[in-house]
Amino acid sequence: MKSNKYILRPFLKVKWWQILLFFVIIIFLSLVRGSMLVARVATISLTVFYFLWIGLIGNNLNIKLPVFRQFNVAIFNFFIVVITLNYVLMHLRIDEPYNVIMILSIIAFGGIVYNAFFISKLISTIELSREVVFSDYVGYFFLLIFFPIGIWFIQLKV
Repeated sequence: MKSNKYILRPFLKVKWWQILLFFVIIIFLSLVRGSMLVARVATISLTVFYFLWIGLIGNNLNIKLPVFRQFNVAIFNFFIVVITLNYVLMHLRIDEPYNVIMILSIIAFGGIVYNAFFISKLISTIELSREVVFSDYVGYFFLLIFFPIGIWFIQLKV
């Protein structure tokens, strides 16, 4: 039986315009008037899809590095789970105590920044084949933060 990293690898071969088209369709569905259920399902689907894409990029790029240079993906994967859980709970409007959602949101914000640094540093390390400094990967960082624009460039690198 194949492991998950091999089952999901074709997902990374998708063209940038196909990912962008999927995002546009989901956003359009979320704007459809009259059905709050459709809007919630569309928003949750978009969120899960985006963070699945981020998680796949980080895990698969880390495999491309030599063993002595590989990064610690445990924190990266932890933040992917926390961020996704946070957004799903916020959009489902589950009656969780406000403090739980607030704490998860703060952790999720830190996770988004950490994961953007993680992936941008991975891409630069693979491209340059050396230890990188912040100025080497700051461009990729902002592309990941502003993801609709960044998809065009980041997906080409994967």
